[in-house]
Amino acid sequence: MTVRGIIFDLDGVLWRGRLPIEGAAETLATLRREGFRVAFCTNNSTRHRSEVAEKLRSMGMPAEADEVFTAGALAASIIARDWQGRPVLMVGEAGLRRELTEAGVELTDDPDVAGLVVMGWDREISFDKYRRAHRAIEAGAHFLATNPDLTFPEADGGSAPGCGGLSAVLVASTGVQPECHGKPDPALFASIAAEWGLEPHQVGAVGDRLDTDLGAARRFGCLGILVLSGVTTQADLDGLDAASKPDVVLASVVELPALLMQS
Repeated sequence: MTVRGIIFDLDGVLWRGRLPIEGAAETLATLRREGFRVAFCTNNSTRHRSEVAEKLRSMGMPAEADEVFTAGALAASIIARDWQGRPVLMVGEAGLRRELTEAGVELTDDPDVAGLVVMGWDREISFDKYRRAHRAIEAGAHFLATNPDLTFPEADGGSAPGCGGLSAVLVASTGVQPECHGKPDPALFASIAAEWGLEPHQVGAVGDRLDTDLGAARRFGCLGILVLSGVTTQADLDGLDAASKPDVVLASVVELPALLMQS
């Protein structure tokens, strides 16, 4: 294979909740030892990039903050570039707030002055947060969501509402669809490949979701590798047409080194 760089999703790929996927640390060590470039790319905006790297290290997977690419950090950079001077009303957690603040974004809790509403995954969502965001969007504020994930995989094998599931409330109440640059938009993948100096065909993307992870791989033109350790099951693949199927399906990342190093 010509693949020289691997982009890993996190939730459902390298860990589920607080538990690492069995064999993930050994897989990453093998790939690094064999000279593959490695990056970590997630739609989850709850953690800052440095915190994501720290969680990886705590699970025995060495990682640096500059190897981590999050939808929250991408949203912050886009807002700082395109929406300067317009106060932002944020619905999300501390990681997203830190990314926005570090990017120089002005934040407000006042829906009457907000020029933009940005929504990330928020495990402390409340009626008051929804009300303020609704009022701001209703008054004309632009609506941006970090990602469209309807669900989020949990350690017990179940799932919870994801950012897309939560933002659907605002879509229903305002009639406004959010702008979204997280996966399946290929912007995160493109920025990683550009940093590596690699072409799309030299990159593999590993994920557990057909809609976002594999959708981004398809749009970017890289090798799409689905693992069945997260939200997608074999039953979900049955009946898919050829154009919708991943390039590769693995039980987990443990099978990845053998795939990549075969001649």
